[in-house]
Amino acid sequence: MSRESNLELGMKHPMRRTIEDDLLRWKNGRVRKALLILGERQIGKSFVVRRFGQTEYDYFLEMNFIDDPDAKSLFQPARSAQTVLQAISVRHPEFKMEKGRSLLFLDEIQKCPEAVTALKFLVDDGRVDVIASGSMLGIGANAPESYPAGSVTELSMHPMSFEEYLLARGMDPSIPDMIRDHIRRREPFGKPLLNALQENFRNYMLVGGMPECVLLHTLDSTDMDSVIRTQRDLIDSYRRDIQAYAPKDEILKVSREFDLIPAQLGRPNKRIMFNEIEDRDNVGFREYGGAIGWMIESRMVNACINLNGIENPLSEHMTPSQVKLYTNDTGLLMNMMGRETMLAILNDDISVNEGAIAENIVCQMLRCNDLPTFYFDLSKQDAPRMEVDFITMLGSSIAAIEVKSGKKRRAPSIANLKKDVRGKEVGRFIKLYNGDITTPAHDPEFEHYPMFCIAFADAMIPKEEGLELPEAPIIRI
Repeated sequence: MSRESNLELGMKHPMRRTIEDDLLRWKNGRVRKALLILGERQIGKSFVVRRFGQTEYDYFLEMNFIDDPDAKSLFQPARSAQTVLQAISVRHPEFKMEKGRSLLFLDEIQKCPEAVTALKFLVDDGRVDVIASGSMLGIGANAPESYPAGSVTELSMHPMSFEEYLLARGMDPSIPDMIRDHIRRREPFGKPLLNALQENFRNYMLVGGMPECVLLHTLDSTDMDSVIRTQRDLIDSYRRDIQAYAPKDEILKVSREFDLIPAQLGRPNKRIMFNEIEDRDNVGFREYGGAIGWMIESRMVNACINLNGIENPLSEHMTPSQVKLYTNDTGLLMNMMGRETMLAILNDDISVNEGAIAENIVCQMLRCNDLPTFYFDLSKQDAPRMEVDFITMLGSSIAAIEVKSGKKRRAPSIANLKKDVRGKEVGRFIKLYNGDITTPAHDPEFEHYPMFCIAFADAMIPKEEGLELPEAPIIRI
């Protein structure tokens, strides 16, 4: 089956995305702005908006500035909504413009900066609702001259979460609620249920959250070869994006760093060692900071930056030169690491490659929940070990998270942090491991969860704080 056939079939398959709830809230909200959906390539932005537009509106028009580059002329120059809408009406007479009944979808809007500027005119006019989506928007040549901040609501989209994967696989919709209930009450799942959920989680790590891969796995769970081929195609498309979108003087650096991610994550500290990129000593963050910043803003990677102190706001205590880069999708990382790594995960060995897969999936799930991702490493010969894998925010509380991918269950780093003055602002101490939910009787402040529970991090936030959680921005370095 061709990729085009897969994508057409995806429109008919009920792969529900949680972002659809956000789209409905936007449509029914009192204050109407244009909606801009941002996210990396191939994560399903177009499909979600297309399905939403066709089911929720009487009139729907999709304009893709990559597939239909001539559409750019409709916005050049975009002096007013009247000129733009008249041009659209002449070109697409079937699209009626009636307030509350018509949706205009501007896809791949990064290819037409004038359309970004025109969003303000269209919102002020009010005849059509407007959703735009884009990748690489605001990076390099894709930066619009004028960004209508007051007229746009931004919404981040990510690869499919573990919850979305479970639902796509046909699991009863009550299961995610049941998982959240166990997390809130810190109640163990019990061995039969835990084993079933962990088996699904291992499959999710292998397949990843790219919608086309999930769709292929859903149609035939025995055909991993098709999933692997599609993952390779997606990795190749990222490499082509680097060539097409990265600044010319950064292309080689970005390409080198992207291809080195599996090797860097396979080392114990997982941090970027700049001298390994070019195999010379006199190279560092000064030379590679621009390339790394571009990779982060393009969303093809998730960044985890070291903190020199643990207190709010966390972003003011970053050490940008000490950074770990994780792939935005763990299935793609598994593919880059090869079949031996995949077989190890199938055999329930998540400690493979120094726990790189485990940390990558945790970082991915934190980002799917729009939570910030930092780490804290204060390893000194004369001091207790403090290499905390992740520092994030759970509601108003700073949370220290240690990922235990092997058989050893001790988490000395967060235990030492808890005793140290540098941990005095930390409100939650969490260990993610290959076991059930437990709270040690001798220290109830430590929380132990199966690794997949971090996919439901919203259940770890007290309900009274849930609505106050702001979306974590892309960290710029």
